[in-house]
Amino acid sequence: FANVHAAGLRVVYDFADLDGSVMMVATGQSGHPFSRYYDHLASPWARGDMIPMSMKDEDAAAGAVGVMILSFCPGGVTSNMLTRFAQANVALSITLTAVVSLLSVITVPLLTAWAAKETLGAEAPAIDVTSIAIAMFMITALPVIIGLLVSQYASGFAARIEGFMYKLASVLFVVITVAALATNWDLFITNIGTLGPLLITLNILLLLIGSAIGRLMGLTWADAKAIALELGVQNATLGITVAGLITASEGISEYAVASGVYGITMYIVTLPGIWLTRGKT
Repeated sequence: FANVHAAGLRVVYDFADLDGSVMMVATGQSGHPFSRYYDHLASPWARGDMIPMSMKDEDAAAGAVGVMILSFCPGGVTSNMLTRFAQANVALSITLTAVVSLLSVITVPLLTAWAAKETLGAEAPAIDVTSIAIAMFMITALPVIIGLLVSQYASGFAARIEGFMYKLASVLFVVITVAALATNWDLFITNIGTLGPLLITLNILLLLIGSAIGRLMGLTWADAKAIALELGVQNATLGITVAGLITASEGISEYAVASGVYGITMYIVTLPGIWLTRGKT
């Protein structure tokens, strides 16, 4: 008789060589209908094919390093824009960003090298601390320095273009956000089940800690929200850039997956919080 049934999930573990284990799942790795991974395994499953399944500890460790790289990255311009939308203290946010951005030129490369060595051990890739420091300076510190110089030595010009620059920054913020959603959507759908809970919890905890610090210091809600957003918002694009410098590759490396997913979960967590506290100043 004809067989018309088959297991939806097939897994074969090779205990002599765990990295030789194979699996297959119908009809794809994602349960989201709009993901390209929703039905990409339908044909291989129907043919009875199997795909390799990595069981290496270093693969999981690479994800941990990616989360740590993300946590080392400052909020940057993203936190400043969100602070403006939240009707919080923008001057305080920019000041904190300036200080943290200058420090990150030193802290991010050193902490990244330390995290990779401690987590991956002998499997850690060779990390060029100098190249990461230069990239950090160009991405974070240099724009801050230029802005401070313009504000100090061309204050009249800065005042005249402030309104236009805010509108331009708002438009660019929306464009970049939409681009990040479109670019990382498949990555988000594929990894949200594993990385999502950790990244969302991290985001919420840091926002709450920042707010609590501000209120315990007797600051206004506007100041507390600025501190919360500076502490709770990481620059996901910077995390992807640093990860790319480590692997010397284009696209999303294993160290950049956490930053790619966070680039979407950050808005899912932060924007509702901003809306709920927008009237508190």
